[in-house]
Amino acid sequence: VNISTEVIHRDLAQLIAEKCYAVGAKHVLVELSDPRLGKSRLTLSSKGNLSYVPKHLTVKYDELVAERGANLKLIGSEDPNVLEDADPTDVNQVRLHQRLALQHFYDEGIGRSKVHW
Repeated sequence: VNISTEVIHRDLAQLIAEKCYAVGAKHVLVELSDPRLGKSRLTLSSKGNLSYVPKHLTVKYDELVAERGANLKLIGSEDPNVLEDADPTDVNQVRLHQRLALQHFYDEGIGRSKVHW
């Protein structure tokens, strides 16, 4: 089970992880993010680095498909306006390359219902 959320939701993520283990999950990964760090990348990193996606992300999401795992994304931003002054082209570049790196997950996992979400 993969749970992705912002740091502000860590208590809820903890409760969900406990329930997952209680019903037999082999492993629960809680991935906490802070949108301010994402903004730092957008504003401080070189433009050429914005297309970089670490290989371990692709591996992680491919394994979710192979294992017929579950992916939960808890949404509700602590600061919904954090990217309001970010360059939309940069934001789109980061999102596009993440989407491309996880294409198998979206096509096979989500699109063919091999991953519960």
